[in-house]
Amino acid sequence: ENRKWEMAMNNKSLEVVVGNRHIPLSDVLAVCCKNSQRPFAQVVLESAALSGADCSAAKLRGGAAAPKTSAAPSPGGGGEERLLTPHEVRSAIFARIVHAMQGRSGLRKGVIEFLVALLNFDVAVAIPADLSKAGTALLSVVSGDSLDAETETRLKQLSLEPPGRKSPLTAAERAALLTGTDSIALIGLGVLYAAAAKQAANLVDAVAALSCAAVGVPPQLLDETLYDSRPHRGLTTSAFNLKILLQGSRPSNALESAELVKLPELHGLAVESLESFAKAMAVELNSAESAPTAPTFGMAPTLLLLNSAVHPLKTLTEASNRRAALLGGTAAAVGGVGVEGGEGDDGSPLRSLVAAIMSLERSLSEEATVALAKLKHLDETAQAAAAAKAAAPAAPA
Repeated sequence: ENRKWEMAMNNKSLEVVVGNRHIPLSDVLAVCCKNSQRPFAQVVLESAALSGADCSAAKLRGGAAAPKTSAAPSPGGGGEERLLTPHEVRSAIFARIVHAMQGRSGLRKGVIEFLVALLNFDVAVAIPADLSKAGTALLSVVSGDSLDAETETRLKQLSLEPPGRKSPLTAAERAALLTGTDSIALIGLGVLYAAAAKQAANLVDAVAALSCAAVGVPPQLLDETLYDSRPHRGLTTSAFNLKILLQGSRPSNALESAELVKLPELHGLAVESLESFAKAMAVELNSAESAPTAPTFGMAPTLLLLNSAVHPLKTLTEASNRRAALLGGTAAAVGGVGVEGGEGDDGSPLRSLVAAIMSLERSLSEEATVALAKLKHLDETAQAAAAAKAAAPAAPA
């Protein structure tokens, strides 16, 4: 297995092919190197990256003409494609884990950063069914046991020193590497998307304020007495945000809409729920280094947390869609992907979370577009009226 990894790294002509994109394999593997300066682009999460089935989204081009097996092609061969095997992708991940751990225990920030970088390259992260067998092979690499001279030399060239040479792996680390790989990966990706959920939720007050400004602000929305008696932190924070954002906006009774009056109630508690979710995911991440020495690291808490974030995201999405409808948005603009599911949502907690985040981001973008167009129209109408008034002849004395 180590030899296959070495051959793959030494063959600079190989490319990772995703759709029409051809990325040199050496560029993907370079992320493993110390002090790598890979940019943080938008995370692209292919369906295969969540399925845990195979790496069919990523292919290898430029190797020898060979059947689609896990054997690495020799340099300078024919052009037949083969799949980039789970072992090769996982080898890159674990090489980065070796560097990120630096002799310490647990899942470090560097591991998550590397997962982001891999996903930015559209490389699907796959976990094989036989975790124990694969984990045993990987454990021998990261712990420094039974390394052949060629592999050890290559690790040194990459500035990757097995942590076992500095300090032994803890029992929890061994357990995680042997049988808990799927759990660790789920926690790492879950933390990434917890941050994405918070980032999207932090936009809802600002976008809603645009809608309020476009249709007129109901006076009740800024009535502090409505919120002082219900001191939920998220509710009062949302009410304060809207009050600041809407200073100077024109009040109006023309549209008495519960969608606008109840904004702090909807936004505040939903955002507060997502903040609690992100904090709980941080606990999951930090507990990876102090996990019990059981053969597996339980996934149930992580799965429950991922599920808990989906409903508040859908609540915010539905509210945004209804506000866009008040502004006269088209069906396509206010509907988006159905909030009951979403593209690629097959019921798995992580995929459901990703679909909910994407749906909220899309709805907020569409609402903001409709609101800004409405505000622009109002400004143009006001300017035209002012110009007409200025051009009108003065009334006779």
